[in-house]
Amino acid sequence: MDSRIRKSRELLKNPYAHLNGAGEYDAVLPALDQPVLNAAQVMNGYRRGRPFAKRDLELIARTLHRLMWTHRERLLGAADVEPAQIVDPALALKALGYRVVEHESLGEHAAGKDTYEVAGLMDRDHGEVRVSRRFDPWSRNFTAAHELGHALLHTGSGLHRDRAPDGSAARSRDPQEREADEFAAYFLLPEKLVREAFINRFLAAPFELTDATAFALTAEPLAQLKRKCRSERDLSRRLASAHSYNSRHFHSLDEKFGVSVEVMAIRLEELGLVRF
Repeated sequence: MDSRIRKSRELLKNPYAHLNGAGEYDAVLPALDQPVLNAAQVMNGYRRGRPFAKRDLELIARTLHRLMWTHRERLLGAADVEPAQIVDPALALKALGYRVVEHESLGEHAAGKDTYEVAGLMDRDHGEVRVSRRFDPWSRNFTAAHELGHALLHTGSGLHRDRAPDGSAARSRDPQEREADEFAAYFLLPEKLVREAFINRFLAAPFELTDATAFALTAEPLAQLKRKCRSERDLSRRLASAHSYNSRHFHSLDEKFGVSVEVMAIRLEELGLVRF
């Protein structure tokens, strides 16, 4: 048996993990390419395992973006690329020497009386991040970015992200899990790119509800929209998932950045792009 399968089964505590529908193993992968980056470069003096403030996490994500941009030709095969192309957790993990491997399932994890589907798993010893296909694409993307956070910020291997980051599920109280979630949001939603995309769609920042903007957003009177949007979060969700404004159609922000509506809405508020 491949040693990586054995190690993964130990982490999952599941002796049948990684068997596909044909009864064959689906976790045997080609050898790693030479890493382009190392964690010490990205951490830039920060020590792994220490508590991280949100500002620290955002600075680390920015450093990673900068280094990936510097090495874009080696990572993407061309220098003439869009900045958004480097905002890819699988590409970042590859740059650090990890594979991202998707599996039909990574099993379940018991937490007290509850049992949850495992969304992601870090196997640092064998340079693998495993992501379950049982979750939506945006959730898988966030899970990969979450594991990228663990790869940089923390030590050890194990199960992470038991449920999708859809805003409705209670998040882990473990500080390292919260840090990995916050890092994932900063990595996937860089301030400059989010601001540019927001202004491109809604023509101003911050967005304020007026008679004109309400009609441009929903073709409804302001009073009617306010009955549906009773809080800043309601309006943020509406903007995060909007496909048109002022009769112009576009990909919604959550689709463009590959995150959930809730994650996108929270980031819009953090950046002061919504005024209710």
